Amino acid sequence: MTRSWDIVASVVVFFFCCCCCVQQVWTLPCTNLLGDAYCLNKLNQADYCTLDKDERCGCAKDCRAPTDCNDPDNHDLSCDCPFNAVMCDQTWMITSCNYTCTLRDTVTCPTPTLTVPNASLRYNGDVVVPSYGPAKFMDEATYDCDPGYVNTSGTSKPYRRLCGRSGSWVLDPSHQRQIVCQPIHCGPPPTIPLTTPSQAIGSFDDQVTYQCDPDHAYQLLGGAGEKRCAENASWVDEGFTAPLCLGLAVRFVGSQEEMTATPQDTMTSHMTRSKLECASHCAHLVDCYGYTFDVDSKMCEMNMEQADQVITTMKRVF
Repeated sequence: MTRSWDIVASVVVFFFCCCCCVQQVWTLPCTNLLGDAYCLNKLNQADYCTLDKDERCGCAKDCRAPTDCNDPDNHDLSCDCPFNAVMCDQTWMITSCNYTCTLRDTVTCPTPTLTVPNASLRYNGDVVVPSYGPAKFMDEATYDCDPGYVNTSGTSKPYRRLCGRSGSWVLDPSHQRQIVCQPIHCGPPPTIPLTTPSQAIGSFDDQVTYQCDPDHAYQLLGGAGEKRCAENASWVDEGFTAPLCLGLAVRFVGSQEEMTATPQDTMTSHMTRSKLECASHCAHLVDCYGYTFDVDSKMCEMNMEQADQVITTMKRVF
């Protein structure tokens, strides 16, 4: 490994010197710097001359491409040039990689026809849209799962290919495993006290609403509390307030010692037979905050306005 890096370092120094010359072409000899046996073995496996930068430079003899060796039309000053082709809009690239940038301006590849469920085609990491135009020389095409879906195939660059010099795609055999995009899961919907959620699997884009338990509570405030399973695998609110449900088993506590004001005219009166019946009436009224039961008159006085001052002998505990 040390020997290979020493050789590559020498080549880099050589390239630097060539850059100082006027109209100097790249004169890297047709040699396999990584060894004939290694390069021949790789050549039998894949088109690594296009796909792998280090091996393209280290196996120039077996690659025999116009951007390798002593081609008089080649004014690329480095074997790295094709792998920097996407930067050909910069002046330094045009100067140092003239041949590559010429191919970049003239060679295009058709849009791949492969369709992958719940995934999008990407050129150089950007999602391809109709306005993108054809792929150019050395553009990289891959597929990536759409938002809300996760790649479960285990490959980082599924169906990777590069736009080659001939105007056709060069497939990367090491990244041809089929991509499988499965919806992300948010898990069970959040719990809201005294409510029952609608049926939901918990997968991406699932929606859930809530309603108060009909046998145990009634709705005091709020809405349906709609939530959606988002791309980040969490439940998010969809602009609807969660229902505030009040349990039918309402609790009252004595407040006679806290009373700071006399009963108001706005008190609601109701004839009842017992203190228990008076409490039941107040419990079933959404805006009843307390009551006073008069044993002699059998009158139930209910406070229908929330106030800091306690004006009833019993107050509701919310």
